[in-house]
Amino acid sequence: MIKISLIGATGNVGRSVAEMLLSKKIVTKANLHLFASTKSVGQILYVNDELLEVKDAAKADFTQCRICICNTESEVSERYVPMALQAGAYVVDSSSQYRLVDNVPLIVPPVNKSLINLSDKLYTHANCLASPIAATIAPLHKHNKILHVNAVTYQSTSGAGKRASDECWNETSAMINGKSYTRQYFKRQIAFNVIPQVGEIMDNGMTYEEFKIINELKKVVDNGINITATTVRVPVMVGHSIALSLQFTKTIEPTEVEEILNEAPSVNCMRKDYMTPIEVVDKDDVFVGRIRKDYSAQNGIHLWLCSDNLRRGAATDSVEIVEEIVKMLS
Repeated sequence: MIKISLIGATGNVGRSVAEMLLSKKIVTKANLHLFASTKSVGQILYVNDELLEVKDAAKADFTQCRICICNTESEVSERYVPMALQAGAYVVDSSSQYRLVDNVPLIVPPVNKSLINLSDKLYTHANCLASPIAATIAPLHKHNKILHVNAVTYQSTSGAGKRASDECWNETSAMINGKSYTRQYFKRQIAFNVIPQVGEIMDNGMTYEEFKIINELKKVVDNGINITATTVRVPVMVGHSIALSLQFTKTIEPTEVEEILNEAPSVNCMRKDYMTPIEVVDKDDVFVGRIRKDYSAQNGIHLWLCSDNLRRGAATDSVEIVEEIVKMLS
C-alpha cells in the first residue's frame, strides 16, 4: 500500500482530505501520516472512525512517503514542497504558490486530469472559485468558443480558513445578544454584511483573489478568453456562489447550455431552478442553475453556480489527483 503524508491535516480542508482518502480506501490508517504546525503536535483526530495522531511537519521524513499532499498556505508550501520533491515524493499542492508556474500542471480534475502522468512530480489544483468555473465553462467552450467571462463571486468565510469562519459566527452571536465584539481577522464587519474585497488590493485596483481566478482559468481552459472578476465575502459559513456571465462566439440557447452541462463530469445542472450554499455542503459537484439569456450582450448567457468550497477546488480536487497518481503507480 502506498504511503501518503498530509501536511495541514488539522485545517478544514486537511481534515476533509484525510476523511476522503480513508473512505475511498486510497490509503490505510497505518500508511496515512498527518502533519501540522508545532502547536498541533500530539492532537488526535477522529477521522472516518479512525483515531490518528498529528505529528510535527518540521520533523517530517518525506523519504518515507510516496505521495505528499500539502493543504497549506503558500508560505508553508514554499517550505515543504521542495523538501518532498527532493526526497522523491509526488506532491499535490493546494496553495497558490506554484499554480501559475509554467512547467507545473494546474489541474481541475473534471477538465484536464489527462495531464497527470508519472513524469511530473508536482501537481497543483485551481482554487475554490476557478475550479467550479472551469468545470462549467470548459465543456461549453469546446462546443461554442467563449469570448468573455464575467464572474461575480459570493464567497463563504470558510474560504479564508477556520479563524475567519469562527469570527463570522462569533461576531454574529455577539450582535444578536447585544454584546460588543473585537474583530481579529476581518477589517470590516462580516456579520449581516458583505465585503467587496477578498485578498489584498493590488496597485491596479484588482484584488489578489480576482487575479488568481482570471489567470488560473486562462491556464486551465484557454489563455485567449477575456475574463474579469469581482470577489465578495459574504456571511456564509460554507459554500461559494458565483454569478457568471458568458459571451459566446455563436448564438446559443439556454436549453443547449443545459444539455451540454448535463453531460459534463462533476456538474449538476438545472436550467430554471438553483441551489444555495447551505444545500451544497458535503457535495462534490458544481451546481449550475438559473440559465438564461443575457439580452445586453450578443450571444450572452447568465448562470448561477454554487459549490462546497471545502470540497470542489479544495479537498475533492486534491484527492482526485491523488487517485490518478495511485492508479498509475499501482
